[in-house]
Amino acid sequence: MRFSSFPSVRRSRLSTVSTWLVGLLAACMLSACGGGGGGGGGGGGSSSSSTSTSAATSTIAAAASNVLTINVQQGPEAGLINAPFVTITVCAPNSSTCDTVDNVILDTGSVGLRVLASAVPNSLSALSRIQLASSSQYLAVCGQFLSGYTWGTGRLADIKMSGESASSVPIQVIADSAAGSAPSGCSSGSANNYTTAASMGGNAILGVEGMILDCGSACAATPTSSYWGCTSATACASPVSTAVPMSQQMTNPVSKFAVNNNGVIIEMPTISDSGAATATGAVVFGVGTQSNNAVGSATVLQTDSAFNFKSTYNGTTNSSAFVDTGSSVYYLDDSIATCTSSGLANWFCPTSTVTRSATFSSNVSGATGTYATSINIANASSTIGSKNYYAFNDLGYKQSGTMDFGLPFFYGKNVFVKMETASGLANGYLAFISNVN
Repeated sequence: MRFSSFPSVRRSRLSTVSTWLVGLLAACMLSACGGGGGGGGGGGGSSSSSTSTSAATSTIAAAASNVLTINVQQGPEAGLINAPFVTITVCAPNSSTCDTVDNVILDTGSVGLRVLASAVPNSLSALSRIQLASSSQYLAVCGQFLSGYTWGTGRLADIKMSGESASSVPIQVIADSAAGSAPSGCSSGSANNYTTAASMGGNAILGVEGMILDCGSACAATPTSSYWGCTSATACASPVSTAVPMSQQMTNPVSKFAVNNNGVIIEMPTISDSGAATATGAVVFGVGTQSNNAVGSATVLQTDSAFNFKSTYNGTTNSSAFVDTGSSVYYLDDSIATCTSSGLANWFCPTSTVTRSATFSSNVSGATGTYATSINIANASSTIGSKNYYAFNDLGYKQSGTMDFGLPFFYGKNVFVKMETASGLANGYLAFISNVN
């Protein structure tokens, strides 16, 4: 679920948080701010590219201290499909005051943890408010989407995931009463205020895209609608948009691990083309840092400073293509027939399953190598039907000018997301390898 471009911010993503609802099947597109820079991360793996080979395979990692289980299953909203949920622990800094938060959406298209206040009842009051050194104001955070928005406080938290932990991470606490009501600069353009797990699709969004910060130097220099200052720690009557130092911006928690801090691998099983009731995979922390996260024979594709790549799909090339676990389907500009039934406008509904090929290459000058893949697009109406299934690998939605390879792309693959380093904004990469479950 990629965020929309604010001034000077590095990237733009489409997403479908609340619109994963099968019952509604309304494909409103969310967006949120992107970008990043700043410290943390680094090391691990090669940044060269290579050509894919169908013979190369890997496996889904076994349980380990750097492995977190992914469950695609029914979440807080019973109609949500293709939502990759993980469970994390949120604690007040340097304390044992904690909350275990389940139904956290794992998102490779955004940066940082955004958690509902209702999901952290024990630790909320002990989570330190972020106070801006330049103005002594207390930080409030806005996440703007095309179909809605999130508003809440900026706080510091310790985050534990499997055996890894990150200390004093800046996070957004959504629907926190201390933030008051959202200003018009955050809420304008939409009446949908995401304040519950049912409306957002989960209790939190864990953004692990290959960026360290969600905005970086741009938001440190110029006020945007992402960050706001409040004069009170307990009420925010008249928030003012403000610039925020990089050290206090929303941060990829993985970058703050002591080790295994340079990226993640998303490892998902192969599922039937007719869908599956549930699916279980893994997120492995670190890339090339230990034996269970080696790049090996995976195809490496260097990404640009927006963590995009070039994709040639169905004869059309798009230089802003991306892969995104936070998108529940493929979002593609294609002439495949769309559905005619009520509630399914713009979903693909071909008479029979259509197979398309796509070739990924780098936007970065001098980078070589390609990754070739094929995808299936099935009839959304008949595939979903009345089955009590939550995992699908062949659903798509028509979106002009877009190549968003959502969670269906991840099934049957290990997808490496190697994070940028502090010294460079275009030195991250993606890598792909088929798995044998």
